[in-house]
Amino acid sequence: MTVRRRTANYQPTAWSHSFVQSIKTDTADAFQAKRIDALEEEIRAAMNDDKAEPFAILLLIDDVQRMGLGYRFEEDIERALYRYVCRGECIGSKDRTLFTTSLAFRLLRQHGFEVSQDVFKSFTDESGKFLNNLEDDIKGILGLYEASYMAFEGELILEEAKTFSTKHLRHFINLGNIKTGLDDQVKHSLELPLHWRMQWQEGRWWWNEISLANKLPFARDRLMECFVWTVGMAYEPRFSNCRKGLTKVTSLITIIDDVYDVYGTLDELELFTDAVERWDVKVVDNLPQYMKVCYLALYNTVREMAYYALKEHGQNIIPYLTKPAELEMGETASSITCYMLEKGASEEVAREHINKFIVLAWNKMNKQHQVCNSMFGKSFIQMAFNLARISHCTCHDGDSHGAPDIRSKKRVHSLLIEPITITGKRNSNKGSHERKVQVFSEDHRVKCFSEAGISHL
Repeated sequence: MTVRRRTANYQPTAWSHSFVQSIKTDTADAFQAKRIDALEEEIRAAMNDDKAEPFAILLLIDDVQRMGLGYRFEEDIERALYRYVCRGECIGSKDRTLFTTSLAFRLLRQHGFEVSQDVFKSFTDESGKFLNNLEDDIKGILGLYEASYMAFEGELILEEAKTFSTKHLRHFINLGNIKTGLDDQVKHSLELPLHWRMQWQEGRWWWNEISLANKLPFARDRLMECFVWTVGMAYEPRFSNCRKGLTKVTSLITIIDDVYDVYGTLDELELFTDAVERWDVKVVDNLPQYMKVCYLALYNTVREMAYYALKEHGQNIIPYLTKPAELEMGETASSITCYMLEKGASEEVAREHINKFIVLAWNKMNKQHQVCNSMFGKSFIQMAFNLARISHCTCHDGDSHGAPDIRSKKRVHSLLIEPITITGKRNSNKGSHERKVQVFSEDHRVKCFSEAGISHL
């Protein structure tokens, strides 16, 4: 009997093996490396300048972080913010503008400092509404909007700040009276607030060797997209092995998801689920051929990761990697689809409903970030935030993982291929030269997604 199988008609990958392997960081030379080091020292010196105007330091920190370079200055940023607090700078005092207060509030909360929402009370009336004389301060309102996304659950002043700023920013856009440069920033922030965005926009050889894309043609070949996820979660150079492992895992998850949702029969899926739960390579003989390929790729990849963890950290992680988990069968419905079917609502209403849960989840995460005695390390917490950010980035304008389009392709080019342009001077009579520089090592070929502040470097 012939088994009729479904097909999802997934798009083929846009990234060939030879193309990805050809990406090199050949642009670096001695001059560029020296120039980069000099720029880094200039920034570090500015951050540690006790005589500098405090708000200028905050602007510098914000620019550096928007470029995704904050990890290079972690200690300097912490010292600068600690110095700002110890000086007794009152970010909500009468002589502070809405923009300066909002920026200081956002940066301090982002780095775990305790700062109350009450700093915005000086900009509200007795009823808690923001003052009417703020309505023409576009830059200040944009800063307030970004700061409002650092809210904890139940912070009414920040909820009002979000409502007030969103309303007026949309009004400014509709009127078209925002000065050039700021209008694009406002539109970008209304689409996705800064706190929810990725700070950054080698597994191809492994993928080519196991050859799952060729052996399982019904499944999605999304290695590059999976790598972008991992860069979004852990972009710092020291997390190279973490990125490699996560890329492999997410690539395999994508394949297995298609086995369950698209290709496998119920009987076959029960066999595969049992094989994964047993975690015994001997049971592979009970599986159909295409599942043998998938199971062995999963089995060998997990054992490879476990070997590395044991060798480098002395920890046996096999029990954590092979713990049974629920594997749903059949077509997977999104939360939006479920709400539409359950309530008979439109897609727009459903999206608005689900977005409330997303905002609530962010508020809880913001609060937990302030917990001093967390059982999790700072790097782990940051990766959790980054996972949420890359989820927004991937799904904001559609499913760029399941159905990548020209925007997702441009994102990969911006993230991994196009170098940052800086200006420097050689010791010659030719003057200034515009140089295209890959600021990072071969392993760390990434540049920021956010283009705000690039010119400052």
